[in-house]
Amino acid sequence: MEKTASEIDIKIESSMFTHGTFDWVICFKAKDMMHAKKFSEIVNKTYWGYIGEDHMLETLFPIRIQGILNPEIQNLKEFL
Repeated sequence: MEKTASEIDIKIESSMFTHGTFDWVICFKAKDMMHAKKFSEIVNKTYWGYIGEDHMLETLFPIRIQGILNPEIQNLKEFL
């Protein structure tokens, strides 16, 4: 999947096997939603029969990443 992602300018940041509502979570960066949706379609086609449903979430403003608080947190008010 890493090679396929890089071919369409997608950077996979995290891939996690989970316990709960979903079995797998993939966090990735795309230059726009069109590329993100294309990647999602590729994943669904590649793993057809194994994926019951998928959900895509877009990060609008990160609060904390890997334990580091966003130094621009005061700018969050612009999003509210």
